[in-house]
Amino acid sequence: MFWSKIHLMIAILAAICAIPTIPGVAFNSKPNRVFVLARPTAITLGWKLTHDAVTGLTEINGKPIPVDQPKLFDGALLLDASVLPPGRVKVEVGKPRVVVDLEDQNLIARQGDIIVMFAKISSGRQSKDTPPGSYLSGEKESMHISSIYGSKMPFSVHLRGNYFIHGSDQTQSGPGSHGCIRLPMYNDAAQWFFDWVAPGTPVKIHGKRPKHRTK
Repeated sequence: MFWSKIHLMIAILAAICAIPTIPGVAFNSKPNRVFVLARPTAITLGWKLTHDAVTGLTEINGKPIPVDQPKLFDGALLLDASVLPPGRVKVEVGKPRVVVDLEDQNLIARQGDIIVMFAKISSGRQSKDTPPGSYLSGEKESMHISSIYGSKMPFSVHLRGNYFIHGSDQTQSGPGSHGCIRLPMYNDAAQWFFDWVAPGTPVKIHGKRPKHRTK
């Protein structure tokens, strides 16, 4: 009797351990919702995924994915985790973090092991360098007005003092800001980041401004 219970417990534990874990993605603009990568999830569950590149419509097992469903910044399809069958997979949302490289002028955002966003940026120009360091994202405003320059800063995410990550139409010529991290508006990078990032997300800024690209 004793050994039969032990064997049963081992079998239950083995079954639990056999459940695959799928990484999840969360957007601050969509509270209480979690998303998973559609293609890897479909493969894991043995589901059929079809995507029409012309119409942009995607179906999983014959059911359409809503066209307004969020995607990763590179366009990778996401699936609402609420539609996953209970007990088949475990969804684990990793900790978000952001790294800004001043030398290469780019921003990489991660959720656990998933790179959710890679985008070019424009940091502070000569004499207005963006200070490297470790920050936590703070207050978000869809349109912030600079208290110093009076300039518009759409999709603004506060870092510290007068330093923000925000959208700008001037991001294609390297460093050029007054110290803020500019994200492009033309490819919706600024809005995508704004929708994804949550207050309190660690942001690490490192490297030095590339002198040959300074305005």
